[in-house]
Amino acid sequence: MVVIVSAFIALSVLFIVLSVRADRKIRALPLKTQSNYPLVSVIIPTFKTGKGLEKTLSSIKLSNYPKKEVVVVNDGFDQHIKSVCKKFGAKLIQNKTRLGKGFSINKGVKHSTGDHLVFLDSDTLLGKNTLTTLFNSYMTYQDSGDKIGMISPSYNARNKKNIFSRFVDLEQSIHQNIIKIQMNFKSILSIRGCCLFTTKNVFNKTGGFSKTLIEDGDFAARVLNAGYNIKYEPRASVKTSEPESFSSLLKSKRRYGKGTFYCLLKNKKPFIASPQAAICFYPTIILVMAFIGLYLFQNFVYTVPLLLFLTTISINGSFSFLYTAIAIVIITAVGSMLNGVFSYQAAGTGLSTSLTSLAIFSVLFIPVMYAYSRGAISGMIDKIKNKPELVFDDW
Repeated sequence: MVVIVSAFIALSVLFIVLSVRADRKIRALPLKTQSNYPLVSVIIPTFKTGKGLEKTLSSIKLSNYPKKEVVVVNDGFDQHIKSVCKKFGAKLIQNKTRLGKGFSINKGVKHSTGDHLVFLDSDTLLGKNTLTTLFNSYMTYQDSGDKIGMISPSYNARNKKNIFSRFVDLEQSIHQNIIKIQMNFKSILSIRGCCLFTTKNVFNKTGGFSKTLIEDGDFAARVLNAGYNIKYEPRASVKTSEPESFSSLLKSKRRYGKGTFYCLLKNKKPFIASPQAAICFYPTIILVMAFIGLYLFQNFVYTVPLLLFLTTISINGSFSFLYTAIAIVIITAVGSMLNGVFSYQAAGTGLSTSLTSLAIFSVLFIPVMYAYSRGAISGMIDKIKNKPELVFDDW
């Protein structure tokens, strides 16, 4: 057990070092203000968004980027969309049948006139400086000699209404720190499709989006396979909607599990054999193994490495060392105390069972991993049966 805890501590220290290094690396590249800003085409695929689209278009209108056009591709038959687009001067493309998000974006690009593209979800709000910062970031990296294919901004929840949306927002904050750490390796792999900046040249060279469940992850792999790099730009930010109910949360996790399986199957190099994949996926595998150890042996000592590692990947900023050290001390002390107070001998087994450990396992781990696993297994079954990757019921 000493070896396991020591390994997790070493892994935690490594993540801390990479996190701080990434912060310094990003700050060391100041964004250059441009003397001339070209037209940027904002492509918005929409399906049953209702009045939410109006707020998204309003945020684009309030953007300080000087030259922009908006192309909305309606994948449903909401008549309200037409009046909203007319109000904000957006070009509306109406699909005759449902095509899905990826193909709607492809269609929107064909009807756009700008050489620079922003893909924006219809429930995502831009900050006033977001478009300008994304373009400045792109040009700064390009001028430094980097072959840039895409820029991904930071994001947080626009709807922190209840425990579920707040939980997802916290989860995504952890995920963004993992994305930031990937910046140590020239390019990131993990992106969120709610807002992405690219060029029409890159889009055409990669063939655009494919008809799959997680089209943004697949597109990121296409960009990397084409020889381009993807950068994370925390100085540009957006707000997007998160699940607000337990059922919608689990449904999104099932979709991610199924879609990730498809991405792994089609893009083995970036999703399996890259350092970005190691940072993104392998820690999760280690956590699963640790949770299994916790479940089998029912002892709090197996939660220590979990808490150490979860604390590490949650930290962000230049004070990572201090905050993590304090958190590790507090978690270890409180957890050990609770284990002594609430442990008991399971009748007839001789095993020491920690109520704290089992609570962590059952409340957080079981539902999420069940949903992910169910999605992945569903993808495997559908592949065996030669079913299409994009099934709208999965949304």
